[in-house]
Amino acid sequence: MESSLLITIREAQHLLRLDDNSIYKLLATGELDAIKIGRSRRIVYQSLMDLVERKRNGTDETARATAPSTP
Repeated sequence: MESSLLITIREAQHLLRLDDNSIYKLLATGELDAIKIGRSRRIVYQSLMDLVERKRNGTDETARATAPSTP
């Protein structure tokens, strides 16, 4: 699966250990990139890896924008 350019929603759920609502939220906010092929949606595998890297490095701008600031 790691060599695939595109993965299914279900595969992304399995890899990230998230539910489908969380995956769709990441797609809606643009944190994950996807393309449509016919009626199917496929997630670009590299965008999944980039998301993990951003979270690991603490450079996720979306999380910073929604996190409450401490005085």
